[in-house]
Amino acid sequence: MGVVSAVADLAVAVFSLTIAVAAPLVDAQTVLPSGLHPAPLVELKRWCAAEYGDYLMARPPTSSVVSSGFDFFFFCFVLCSGI
Repeated sequence: MGVVSAVADLAVAVFSLTIAVAAPLVDAQTVLPSGLHPAPLVELKRWCAAEYGDYLMARPPTSSVVSSGFDFFFFCFVLCSGI
């Protein structure tokens, strides 16, 4: 039983470390200039967008749309929290 638990713990640790490294590298492509990213990461992002039909990954919204959305949610948070 201890071996099964150790294998499960190892699998969870490997999965968590993979996501902790990969997610920021892929998501940073949305906000940072395109020249900062290695070609394999750019191809991975394009493949994911095409394979899964993720339109937000393929064509991210402009910064004004993102900032206005953030402002709206921040305003709602402040309004609901009574700050």
